[in-house]
Amino acid sequence: MKMQYAAKGNLTTILTSSQQHQLSNPGKNVIGEPVVSGLVLDDSVLWNPDFITAAKQFFFRFVMSPLIRAKGNGKALQAALSTGILKLVGTDHCTFNSKQKSLGIDDFRKIPNGVNGIEERMHLVWDTMVESGQISATDYVCVTSTEWQNCI
Repeated sequence: MKMQYAAKGNLTTILTSSQQHQLSNPGKNVIGEPVVSGLVLDDSVLWNPDFITAAKQFFFRFVMSPLIRAKGNGKALQAALSTGILKLVGTDHCTFNSKQKSLGIDDFRKIPNGVNGIEERMHLVWDTMVESGQISATDYVCVTSTEWQNCI
């Protein structure tokens, strides 16, 4: 029988010890889903000395929920994934073109939310986690494919 999850959330931040306990406790119906952008990006991609360039980066590329976090969060999520606290990797996949994203240029609330991810997820997880030796090829199949069956 497949477990029904009472809580599920996309993650881009360092987990607290309490959160780690909830995720690793087999009696809890909680799952944390690190998004691939949270594993590999940090907020340095949002900063540029030129305001227009920075605004374009933010408005046109990286408006997502949860947002991209400071350096260090990705490494913490990678560690949680490699130790089995986190069991799968998702995306915040919801693509919009520059024209659609620019709808919010004068009102932040109108910016469509989401970033690319589906087509990049597999190779980014492989490059970040397997090539670095943090997880095995077998674990890669689990976190990108087979573990999802437990969430349905």
